[in-house]
Amino acid sequence: MQVHGGPIMTSWRFEGSNDLKNWETLDARYGHLHSQDAINAIKNPGSTTTWGIANPGCSGFSAFRLVQIDQNTG
Repeated sequence: MQVHGGPIMTSWRFEGSNDLKNWETLDARYGHLHSQDAINAIKNPGSTTTWGIANPGCSGFSAFRLVQIDQNTG
């Protein structure tokens, strides 16, 4: 998948923290596991889509980060 000829990130780990030292994984996504609807949505220029999180019962966080865990597409 490419947007305007460039690669896009499709594999990541979404994490939350309250101290910026200890991070809890809230969700992880891998490029080959996205639904076809999500793939179609993110490959179009200027488009957006949403994902749920795998660990919704976790406590609140003051910081979040997105960690790339595989190569971009393209």
